[in-house]
Amino acid sequence: MKQLFKILQNDFRGVFLAVILGTLTVVSSVGLFATSAYLISKAALKPLAYTLTLTIVGVRFFGLSRAVFRYLERYFSHKTTFNFLAEIRKFFYEEVEPKSPAIFQKARSTDLLSRMVADVESLQNFFLRAVYPYLVILWVLILVGIFLWRFSFWFSFLLFSGFIIAALFLPVFLGKKSLEFTKKYRTKRAFLANGLGELILGYIDLKTTNSLEEKVSGLQKLSQKLIALRKMAANLTALSDSSVLFLSHFSGFLALILAVYLSSQGKLSGVLIALVVLVVQTSFEAVFPAAAARQYWEESKESARRIFSILNEPPQVIEGAGRTNLPGEFSLEFKKVTLIYPGNVEPSLKDVSFFLKEGQKIALVGPSGSGKSSILKLLLRFYDYEGEIFLGGEELKTFSPEAVRTLFGVVSQESFIFNTTLEENLRIAKPEALEEELLAVLEKVKLSHLKLSFEVGERGERLSGGERQRLLIARLLLKNAPIWLLDEPTTGLDSITEKEVLDNIWEVAGDKTLVYITHRLRGLEKMDEILVMDRGEIKEKLNFVEFKKRYLNHDGG
Repeated sequence: MKQLFKILQNDFRGVFLAVILGTLTVVSSVGLFATSAYLISKAALKPLAYTLTLTIVGVRFFGLSRAVFRYLERYFSHKTTFNFLAEIRKFFYEEVEPKSPAIFQKARSTDLLSRMVADVESLQNFFLRAVYPYLVILWVLILVGIFLWRFSFWFSFLLFSGFIIAALFLPVFLGKKSLEFTKKYRTKRAFLANGLGELILGYIDLKTTNSLEEKVSGLQKLSQKLIALRKMAANLTALSDSSVLFLSHFSGFLALILAVYLSSQGKLSGVLIALVVLVVQTSFEAVFPAAAARQYWEESKESARRIFSILNEPPQVIEGAGRTNLPGEFSLEFKKVTLIYPGNVEPSLKDVSFFLKEGQKIALVGPSGSGKSSILKLLLRFYDYEGEIFLGGEELKTFSPEAVRTLFGVVSQESFIFNTTLEENLRIAKPEALEEELLAVLEKVKLSHLKLSFEVGERGERLSGGERQRLLIARLLLKNAPIWLLDEPTTGLDSITEKEVLDNIWEVAGDKTLVYITHRLRGLEKMDEILVMDRGEIKEKLNFVEFKKRYLNHDGG
């Protein structure tokens, strides 16, 4: 919660204006009822008309000012809330981006999306419904309390007691049940968000295995439980509001008894009885939002916990740190490199050593989990490591991670195609590219039959498997990085399409330095060296002829 207050302080001016205007709104309401009560009481005595002029002006002034201040209060309080949400989102994305490799190892993507959207969105109540009401209550209590003190200390004491019960004791008493509802609601909403994400992503598999109805039925039951929890929370809020309303009327009743008593003792003028009673009662307008404040406070607290539990994950590398002046040549060398992923005990890479000259091409082969992809993640500076990695003869850690990544073009099993036009997907690699460049690169990868305005669909669904891979190769060409990292670039393709895609890659690769990860024979004849990996270690370094003699019988290709 400290972090939320720290972010809120960034818009101190907005917070200050909202609180001042909120206080003036309540004071105007109190003033309107007080002057109206005084006017009616005074008029009952049939005084000369001119003696009521100032009071009439007061009624009109407070009536108008109440409307103006209410509008301005709503404007600035909501503007501050939206600014706060914008700062939260900005802070969240800035913190998540450098920590994303470690985060994705621990959090499900649907759960992460829920935290980014639902939990961040629920923090809109932190200022508007949990913090702001109490700041207004404090100022109203001070100002109205001082005003009532002029008539009698006991009026101020009555107001203070009513505010304490309504703003503190009542939310604490009802807040225990509210906290229980909030925890259950948060948990079930997270399950529902995960379930909906799985339903969308796994729709085809659920449909083909006849499991769709069962999945939908489960989500519907979970949704009904959420609705039931919401209803119970709404009933609790209604009870809180009713309790505050009762307290306001009861305080007004006690103020009436006290005023009558003081008037009988000659300590309070009779025309002021209605005034002080309505001042006490109307002041509770400031307290009504506090009825549900505890509920929103706990809700914000839980949302903040879910968000910051991710953000508190230490980054694997420090983004922005290091040199940006890159070396003039692009050889790569690993010297006894070891990688242990966060939370793991066993190393994913162990004492890995190899050398790759500029313009040379090597392949990494081995069973799944042997550490091939881990080498690429280290080159892209997603994780820290033990040992040494040299880029152009200089230690990789001395360079800024962002600068290092400009040297690499990547096509992997996880490369993403966005649900937008072909042109927008290409511009990810080079935003400033001219249309002529885009058309030229499409020609090179044999996609010239597609228009730049073509909508590729979700994850490129409107493209064939081969076209999707060619689109990724087109990005490589547009980025024009000196080093290419290819991680199973033909996964899921049939043998004919695989050959066409690989032939396309070798045709356009030219003199690029290239690291090629595969578990199949095809394309290995183009490699200068083949590294055989198993359990995080390099077992052998072979040329293609040696590799073919030893492992031919392990691959039918």
